Amino acid sequence: MATNYDVGPPSGGGSRKLDTRGVIDLGGAHDMAYWVKALDTTPEKLRAAVQAVGTDAVKVTEYLKPDRNEQPPSSPQIPDGG
Repeated sequence: MATNYDVGPPSGGGSRKLDTRGVIDLGGAHDMAYWVKALDTTPEKLRAAVQAVGTDAVKVTEYLKPDRNEQPPSSPQIPDGG
């Protein structure tokens, strides 16, 4: 089952559904800038994600999800008094 994300294509033309056919091409400055903005990441993290999972846009998006690499802050331990 394909996961869809609502994003605009690098070539412009409005929004479309990005599915498993979406390919991230980091060959040009415009494409890099688009994907960095669309995925709210940095060029370094985007390159690392593409190297790790390939150029499939959905896989890269999943790889870059904030909860993938960051642990939520742990709740403070409250002594039970006993």
